[in-house]
Amino acid sequence: MQTCPSAQTSHPPAVNIAPRPRHLAATLARRRLLCWGSVLPLAALAGCAAAWPDVPTGPGSSSALARLNESAAAHGRAAWRGLADLSLGLHRDPGTLGGVRSIPGIASAEWQLRWLPAQRLVAWQDSGPPAPQQGRRHWAPIPNSASGGGGQDSAELQLWQNGQAVSDLALLLAAAQQIDLLRLLLLGPVALVEGQQPVNWAEPATLDGRRCDQLTLDLAPGLGGVGVSRLALFIDRDEGLMRRLRVMSIAEQGRPGASAATWDLRDPLRLHGMQWPRLCQPIAHGRLAAGLPPAWRLIGLDVNRGYRPADLDKAQLNGLATAPAAAL
Repeated sequence: MQTCPSAQTSHPPAVNIAPRPRHLAATLARRRLLCWGSVLPLAALAGCAAAWPDVPTGPGSSSALARLNESAAAHGRAAWRGLADLSLGLHRDPGTLGGVRSIPGIASAEWQLRWLPAQRLVAWQDSGPPAPQQGRRHWAPIPNSASGGGGQDSAELQLWQNGQAVSDLALLLAAAQQIDLLRLLLLGPVALVEGQQPVNWAEPATLDGRRCDQLTLDLAPGLGGVGVSRLALFIDRDEGLMRRLRVMSIAEQGRPGASAATWDLRDPLRLHGMQWPRLCQPIAHGRLAAGLPPAWRLIGLDVNRGYRPADLDKAQLNGLATAPAAAL
């Protein structure tokens, strides 16, 4: 089991990436080769080589949910709620898989992220390849009429490449999936505890000598607001931190030769009341992936500069959001 800015600042249309019609997934499948470098194609979130743990129907396990909440507390959930803003710098190496250079000639790049937790808003600046990119994603809870409660996210995305507004739905969807995934990798259970999805136990595992509990849940809508993404979180028993994340698309589960995407989170750093993974390493990727999920290292972090949403809504960062994250 394993598991894509400069001068012009015109605004692209705000695109709602909540569950899209089926033709959009087909469009992405046809065009995913256009955006292999700094985006994570939907196909990278494919099924799994061995059987994924069965996820029971029903309300889930109360003890597994409690474990998820304990881990969120260990990651700094309370501190996260108190942050006015967060600036992060990531050094990305798209040609690395499992610590091994796998695509010669592909350059490294840097991400700068600006986050407003209370507004559920994140913006990012990506130096490329294949092209410099600026994006902005806003998550907002919406009522789930089927269940009578909350627990779903509606999300808007704006994207620019080389300073030009992007309207290609395939590129927008791939960028939405990437930033949704990055939220999970950086925040771990903190990104999940406000949802109302059932949580269940699966078989524990030993990772780098640490005994880890495995929790599974289905994220609906899934990454990028499409379909359902099945997640497996490996939480160590000593510190309560997420050490591994596996992701698959329910639509791909069980297809011959499919494999889920898997990332290991290493070298945690406690800063501003939260635990941050300093290194993220992909150790497996989906069989249909046009490119590889990126490896990255945390190189900068600072909080509470005082920037506002208006500083994040153009094809470049503005005002107090402009300076790079403070180097670690």
